[in-house]
Amino acid sequence: MITLLPEKKGTFLRASLCDSCNFSCEYCAKDMGMENHTSECVKAGLLSAEEYSRNPEKIAAHGFEIISFTGGEPVLCKDFADIAQAAGRLFRVVEITTNGSKLHEHMEAIRKYVDVLKISVDAADDALRVKITRQNDAKDTLQIVEMCCRAGIAQIGLNFVYMKQNAEELPKLITFVKRLNRKYNRNIYISVLDLYYFKENDAFWREQFSNLKKLRP
Repeated sequence: MITLLPEKKGTFLRASLCDSCNFSCEYCAKDMGMENHTSECVKAGLLSAEEYSRNPEKIAAHGFEIISFTGGEPVLCKDFADIAQAAGRLFRVVEITTNGSKLHEHMEAIRKYVDVLKISVDAADDALRVKITRQNDAKDTLQIVEMCCRAGIAQIGLNFVYMKQNAEELPKLITFVKRLNRKYNRNIYISVLDLYYFKENDAFWREQFSNLKKLRP
């Protein structure tokens, strides 16, 4: 019998670094500000890297062990390296979730300050990835994942949003990961995610949602 094992995690903080993204994924709530949605009454100017880092410092003091940076696309933040470095002094684990397209520009900082690198990969097929992300750069994502293996990134995970249009891609992606794990002696994992519902994307959600319970057998 196969059972699902819980993640060995501590208490974690999910922190957004950037309110923009260079991809326009079909399932993303980009028009709503993604994870940066802020009520008008509390909006303020952008923080400097030093100002931003004071907030995680206070949160870490209350027992948080992991910080998970997201966006938008977090590496589009001009202060990404400085903030990641500061986080490394405060938290046991520093994670980042990225579309991967700009990682080659930030590989030194990723290697130095990031413990877990999560890359969004919603298809093994290049053309389908480009369709889902609505960004031609997505055709290079698998090569970027392998580049990260060669660079010696400590831990790599792939995020896969499960939909009707890419359900058949998951076995192919598993095969891809197995090959990399053998070739580079790694332990890359895949996180399978539900298609997120929001009102503005109702028609797409109804067309593409597929219950993850179908995967259990």
